[in-house]
Amino acid sequence: MNRLVSLPLRSVSAVASQTMTLRVASFATAKEKDDGAKAKSKKGSKSETANLDRQVKSLVKHYYKMRTYEPPKLSEEKQKEYMEAAKEYSRQMTRLHHYYEQRLNDKIFLRDLAISALPTEALREQAKKTDPEQIPGKYFYPARKARFEDLSKELAW
Repeated sequence: MNRLVSLPLRSVSAVASQTMTLRVASFATAKEKDDGAKAKSKKGSKSETANLDRQVKSLVKHYYKMRTYEPPKLSEEKQKEYMEAAKEYSRQMTRLHHYYEQRLNDKIFLRDLAISALPTEALREQAKKTDPEQIPGKYFYPARKARFEDLSKELAW
């Protein structure tokens, strides 16, 4: 099932051959059962193959639509509006980025100032060692990725 979901990342022929392999493998590894159980398993296997066929067909259609998609043409007014929105977004993200960089630099400066104020060299060396348990897991980096993926790179950053 997971292999079929990732179809747009691979070619259709690779996924189709894998689904055929999955079907053959499921039939080859089936255990011997009595007559009552065989009837149930045949119905189940037919419905499974029908579901796989439907999934493959829908994914192939989706893949084809993705490959042949043409974005709609925008009017000049809309393009200007989008450019202004992108510039404002870029301005605000740059402002945030510089603010957080300044705060981080201030903290580093104050830390170094406090370490240099310690009375002995042994205490300074011990203070310079980092404790991995005190490092926070997440930081805010606004410059990593633009929030609007449809904007071009020139407009986003």
